[in-house]
Amino acid sequence: MWNKDLSESLLILSKEIKKLTIEIDHEEKDAIEICEKLQFEENIRETEKQRLKLKLEKKSNLLETTKNRIKNLSEEIDELNRKKSQLENKTKDLLSQKDHKKNVHKNLVSDISSILKNTILQ
Repeated sequence: MWNKDLSESLLILSKEIKKLTIEIDHEEKDAIEICEKLQFEENIRETEKQRLKLKLEKKSNLLETTKNRIKNLSEEIDELNRKKSQLENKTKDLLSQKDHKKNVHKNLVSDISSILKNTILQ
């Protein structure tokens, strides 16, 4: 009788172990699926992170290029302003020379006119 009870207990335990093993297998499969899903999501996040990193790097390079262009344009503007100032000064000098020549011419005409008048009057 003790043998029979032991056999029944072992059979019940065996069935319980089999049931638990099946449950563990299901839990393990679920855990593997969850891990795969999490890995997939991590891969997506990593891909997005790399895409954003490249986008940021591109924007950074564009910003640096723009800064350099602004610097170069500023230097060109300074050079053009310097040349403009030189041209303005040269123009003032030329206008001054023109006025001087005009005055000299006017004085010469006046002197010649006076000489002619004096010569005619004599």
